[in-house]
Amino acid sequence: MLFAVIAGARAAAPVPATYVVTGELARVSLARGSVTVKIPGPPLRELELRVAADTAISSRGRPLRLPDLRPGDRITAACADDAAGVHHAERIKLARMR
Repeated sequence: MLFAVIAGARAAAPVPATYVVTGELARVSLARGSVTVKIPGPPLRELELRVAADTAISSRGRPLRLPDLRPGDRITAACADDAAGVHHAERIKLARMR
């Protein structure tokens, strides 16, 4: 009987791993709905983050929109990857506006 319950149970969908990215905006693409962040370190690298309509963007407690962001702005973003490995920003906090 226990076997039937276990066999009939569906495996839960994996929870996407979340991570934080901090860096300087290299590009803001309204057409693609994305930002590209320069991540310091060796090696210096860039990471494109997709920004959805429901991505929370803020600075000093004020809500912002994607067009408010500019290259050179310092951001911290909470992100998650989808099954295809595309990086999605869930929240973006602007550290300082240029």
